[in-house]
Amino acid sequence: MKLIKRFPFVLFFLLFLCSASFSAELEITSQPEGVKKFRPFILKLDLPFFDKNPNDSSSVAVNALITTPEGIDVVMPFFCRSNKKYGGSEWELRFAPSDMGRYKYYIDVKADDFTAKTETFEFEVTESDSNGFLSKSSNNPYYLEFDSGLPFFGLGHNVAWVGNSSLVIFERYFSLLEKAGCNLTRVWMCNWGLPLEWKELGKYNLETAKKIDELLELAGKKGIYIILTLDTYGNLMPEAGPWGEERWDANPYNRENGGPCERPEDFFTNSEAKHIYKNKIRYIVSRWGYSPNILAFELWNEYNAPAEWIKEMTAYLRSIDPHGHLITTSHGYPYGTLFDESEIWELKDIDIVTFHEYGNGAEGDLVMNLLQRSRGAAKLYEKPFMCTEFGIDFGKDDKNYDPKGTGTALHNSLWASCMSKSFASAMNWWYDTYIRPKNLYPHYKALAKFIHGTDWGAKDIEYADVSSVKTGLQEGGESSYRSVEITPEDKWGRISITEFEILPNGDLAGGGVPSKYLHGHEKKEMKNDHVFYLDYSKEGKFILRIGTVSQGGNLEVYLDGEKIAEKEYAVGTGEGPWKRSMYLDKYKVYQCVYDEDYEIPIPKGEHTLRLRNTGKDWIGIEKITLTDYVDSSRADVRCLGLRIGEEYILWIQNKKSNWKNSYNNKKLDEIKDTHFQVYNVNDGSYEAEWWDTYKGEVTETEEVTASSRILTLQIPEFTRDIACKIKKK
Repeated sequence: MKLIKRFPFVLFFLLFLCSASFSAELEITSQPEGVKKFRPFILKLDLPFFDKNPNDSSSVAVNALITTPEGIDVVMPFFCRSNKKYGGSEWELRFAPSDMGRYKYYIDVKADDFTAKTETFEFEVTESDSNGFLSKSSNNPYYLEFDSGLPFFGLGHNVAWVGNSSLVIFERYFSLLEKAGCNLTRVWMCNWGLPLEWKELGKYNLETAKKIDELLELAGKKGIYIILTLDTYGNLMPEAGPWGEERWDANPYNRENGGPCERPEDFFTNSEAKHIYKNKIRYIVSRWGYSPNILAFELWNEYNAPAEWIKEMTAYLRSIDPHGHLITTSHGYPYGTLFDESEIWELKDIDIVTFHEYGNGAEGDLVMNLLQRSRGAAKLYEKPFMCTEFGIDFGKDDKNYDPKGTGTALHNSLWASCMSKSFASAMNWWYDTYIRPKNLYPHYKALAKFIHGTDWGAKDIEYADVSSVKTGLQEGGESSYRSVEITPEDKWGRISITEFEILPNGDLAGGGVPSKYLHGHEKKEMKNDHVFYLDYSKEGKFILRIGTVSQGGNLEVYLDGEKIAEKEYAVGTGEGPWKRSMYLDKYKVYQCVYDEDYEIPIPKGEHTLRLRNTGKDWIGIEKITLTDYVDSSRADVRCLGLRIGEEYILWIQNKKSNWKNSYNNKKLDEIKDTHFQVYNVNDGSYEAEWWDTYKGEVTETEEVTASSRILTLQIPEFTRDIACKIKKK
């Protein structure tokens, strides 16, 4: 049992109140044997204040000024545990030292009309078995590492909230994650789950705070790292949402409830609101910043917060957190408003780029959009990135599309994201209704086994340079051809990537997915052409499925720089060339639904196709079809992977292995007699391990030889997908 030793000392200060002078005797509690590295060094003290708001830093601030063994000075805030019944308040410091040796500190107290500080004290820090805090890798821009230098790859799913914030339920999920080899989750501090500040501004729910204490202790025991989400869009949402998430009417920042904000958007500009929010950040950092199991603080779930506000809050958080936690946010609401997310991701204090990737409940193959979002993030920002929410349909539970619990979409999302330069797997949202009830944890376990020992901290991590997967069709044999379908991304805002290469196997290359919206001249800041680089195996068609058109558009088509076609898409009321006309009173515009195909003939070979809208507003493109694009020498299989130094991890997927075919009980043909090539490989001998991606087991090992910087691999027969590790001998 640990022995606690008390060091009494007297802190004298002047408190001018009604012309009276006061002094107080305080006690600090410490541990005589010191503290271990990355473990919390805890101090407690009493103050005589009981008529002040202890959570308002402009009224009272208590800090420890700590000098590390290396002579670096850091400031760590105390938090108020409670007001004492007899008067006064209890305060606590939690600081996790990152170096061994002797630390010095003193306590500084500032209140309305006085300042005071203690004498200097010391404590000793010894070694521990903790790897410390997570930060951006020192070797590459996309991954994370611990203070110990150990690389990190995150694997897990959301556990955003549980019933009554029950620690018993959180422990159930954390135990399931731990057993499956997972180490990552995402938890919300929202008013229906861990509500810290909701009923009254500046008054924190101490019962919730205690639960978060216990949650982080549990995470430490289970080896789970948490993205802690501090707020969600519904709290600023005045209109009814599809999930009943609207909470502005009850929000304590709302002036109707005694807050400083007349409208939701005032939250980001009102000086009092910003001061109150910074107090909350200070409390969060002072109470839980000691924990290495907080991977990152996420300011918002799915809110398009202004860049200036994000910049101000991230700078403040960074200034008061000596432990240097990573910081992120996510975007979404308000819907349909202009928002340039690059302004957020390019901020220096935003460490992690995140995105949420949901299908529309109709498209079966979700891998390409997930992969392209990842490649786009890697290309544009050169920061760690990940998909923090994933699902089959943004409006429905995954259980509706997978009643048998095959987990095909989940499985594919895990493997695809692992091969995308993301520092973590895509995190499925439906943890409580789908993953746990359907017992889909073996999918996580299999991937955890496969990536065990992978050096995510390597300096040289790149996308593997691989060919299409080819069949055994002999030269001169008869070919058949198949079409390619691309579902544009329904994302409103400025488009960063507007050029797209469609590979001979039908996959998109590079990064980014074509936008659904081909904008005209009205929204100059969103105006964009779509450019496609094509390689048709034979003559075919490039077909646009035109959906809704807003205020009128005019489509111009250019092939290899020459204008070859043009079509006007008018809007209006009543009957017309459209199927249906609508007037949107909110925006005072007409929109018309066409639901028709526009066909563009394309000759065989390589071409550049440019789509331009010279009309007023946008043309909606629901689907793109490339007929007769892929010849039968290329299997309907994709090969994704990473080169990590001289090693490779690869995932080969039958594109027909998707949730939709699983739902429809479609029997998949065995993939036989296929091969692919890896380019720019150092010549020599390699060992190739072939893995069963559902069992997480090696099924076959072979020696292969690279020559002329090319390595050719014959793929064992498989039905759904297969994985491969290649190591230099």
